[in-house]
Amino acid sequence: IESFREPPVDIVGTDLFMPEKDVLETIWDLRNEFPEVEIVVISGVATGNMDFFQAAIETGAVQCIRKPLSVEDIKGIVE
Repeated sequence: IESFREPPVDIVGTDLFMPEKDVLETIWDLRNEFPEVEIVVISGVATGNMDFFQAAIETGAVQCIRKPLSVEDIKGIVE
């Protein structure tokens, strides 16, 4: 969260599974401090992601996508 303050960002990409902090907690924190930021959740794990993806959307992510991503995929997300 600290790293998004200076300079402020418009879009954040985060992995669905992170070692130190739950992604839903991260989305919640970002939403509280940066309500306008676009949050995209990314995951390479295929099994069971739909429940996690749905929870991420309900918490405030604007999009959930699966890895691997191409440069074109990333450009499309940012646009």
